[in-house]
Amino acid sequence: MKRKELVFIPPPFMGHMTQMVELAKLMVERDDRLVVTFLIIELPLPDPVGSSAIKSFGQTPKPNCPGQKQEQGHESEQNNIKFVHLPVVDPDPEWDFKTVGVLHSLILDHQKPYIREIVSSFPEAHDTELAGFVFDMLCTPVIEVANEIGVPGYVFFASNAAFLGLMLHLQDLHDHHNQDVSELRYSKSDLVIPSYAVPVPPSVLPFVLIDKRSWITRFIRYARDFRKAKAIMVNTFSDVEPYALESLSSLSVPVYPIGPILSRTHLKEYDHDQANITRWLDDQPAKSVVFLCFGSRGGFPDAQVTEIAEGVERSGHRFLWSIRQPASKDKAEFPGKYSLDGLEVLPEGFLDRTAGKGKVINGWVGQLQVLAHPAVGGFVSHCGWNSILESIWCGVPTATLPIYAEQQVNAFQMVRDLGLSAEISLDYHQHTYDHDLDTEMIVTASQVERGIRLVMEAEDGCGNELRNKVKDMSEKARTAVADGGSSYVALRNLINKEVIGATALY
Repeated sequence: MKRKELVFIPPPFMGHMTQMVELAKLMVERDDRLVVTFLIIELPLPDPVGSSAIKSFGQTPKPNCPGQKQEQGHESEQNNIKFVHLPVVDPDPEWDFKTVGVLHSLILDHQKPYIREIVSSFPEAHDTELAGFVFDMLCTPVIEVANEIGVPGYVFFASNAAFLGLMLHLQDLHDHHNQDVSELRYSKSDLVIPSYAVPVPPSVLPFVLIDKRSWITRFIRYARDFRKAKAIMVNTFSDVEPYALESLSSLSVPVYPIGPILSRTHLKEYDHDQANITRWLDDQPAKSVVFLCFGSRGGFPDAQVTEIAEGVERSGHRFLWSIRQPASKDKAEFPGKYSLDGLEVLPEGFLDRTAGKGKVINGWVGQLQVLAHPAVGGFVSHCGWNSILESIWCGVPTATLPIYAEQQVNAFQMVRDLGLSAEISLDYHQHTYDHDLDTEMIVTASQVERGIRLVMEAEDGCGNELRNKVKDMSEKARTAVADGGSSYVALRNLINKEVIGATALY
C-alpha cells in the first residue's frame, strides 16, 4: 500500500517554519502511513536567522521549474520528511511593497504555477499517494492549487483560536454585512467579538486586519480560504482557550486544537553564543533573571530602546536582553545585529553600570532554551503566540510589550481575558503601512519597570499569584500533548478521520 504524502507550505518566517517542521515530525511519528514534503519559499532578502533555520532542515536541490536550470544536489529525507526549495523570485519592478509580509504575499501568488507543476510530479517520483496540502495561515491562497489538483487543503493556524475567530468575524462583517472593518478602530466602545470572553478595546485590533493600504484585502482573503479548507489545525490547547474553541464549534470546517507545538530547531551557527548565555545563567540564582526577547523580527527605535534600558535598570533585577537592530521603516527587510558601535543606542554607561547583574546579547538567542533555564523568573515579550506558548510551557510569567501583527490582541487576551500575563503595554505598535496613523508611540521606562516588578516580585501577592497560575497552565499544556491528552487525541483524530479517511473522497 502506498503511503500518503502531505505537502507542507510554510512562509519564510522562522517562527512559522519551525512550528510546521515540528508538526510534520509529530504527524509522521504518529502514523507511519504518512510522509511529508516541504516546499520552502525564500525571500530575496538577507536574513541570517531565517537562513540558518532553513539550513538546519537539510540541504536540498531546487526543483526544475519552467525557465529555471536544475541545480545539482541531493534530496534529503529525515524521518519521512523531505525539503524542496522553490526558486528564489526577484521582485517585479511593478510590485508595491514596504514590508516582508507583503513581499511574501506577492511572491506566493507568483509561485502558484510552479507549485502545481512540482506537486503533480510527486506521486510518481516519490511512489506515494498525494493526500493533500497543509498550508500555514499566511499561505492559504495556494488552496487554489489543491482544488485544481483535486486534493484537500488543511490549514495550520500558528496563532491562537481567539485570533482565528477574530479573523473570521471581521471577514463575515466585510462580506455579509457590508461593513468597513477598518472603521472599527474608531469605535467609541469596546467590541464584542465571539471568540473573546470579554469585550475587545479598538486600540488592540491588529493593524493587519484594519489597514486598507496593504493588508485588509489579504487577511479577508485568508479568512475566506480558511472556510474552504478540509480542516483547521490550531496551535493551542483546550485548557488555555476553552471559550474561543467553543465559539468555533459551529464553524462548518472542523477545528482541531493540537498544541502546544514548540519551535525546537537547533541553529548551529549560534552554538557559541548560546553556550555563553547558558554559562552566565548557570551562575545566577533560581528565578532571579528577567529575560527580554522580542522575536526574530522584533526591533525598536532608538528612543524606545532607551526607555526599555532605563526601566530594566530601575527595576534592579538581573536581566538577559536580546537586542536587535530594527528593520528600516520604509523598506522590506529583516531586523539585524547592531555593529559594536551601534550598541551606543543604549544609554551612556548602561553596560558598565549593569555589568554585574545583566547581560545584553546583540542578536538572536535560543528563546526556548533560555526560558527553560531555572535562573529565569520572568519574561518581557512581544507576545508572538509561539513565545506565549513557550513561556506557558516553561512556567515563566510574561510581561507584555507587543510590536506588530496580532501581538496587541494577544497581549490583551493574556492580561485581560486569561489573566496569565502582566501588562507593560497592550497597544504599543510599530506600523509602516498606514500613513494616517503614522505617529511613533513610546512605552515609558516607568511602564517597563512596573511590568518587570509585577512578574518578578511578590508585592501584594501579585507575583506569586501570577506565577502559580502560569505554573498550573504549564502542567495542563504538558498533559494536553501527552498520550491520551486533548491535543494528542485531536491530532490522532485529524490524521485518521480527515487525512487518511478523506483521501478516497478526492
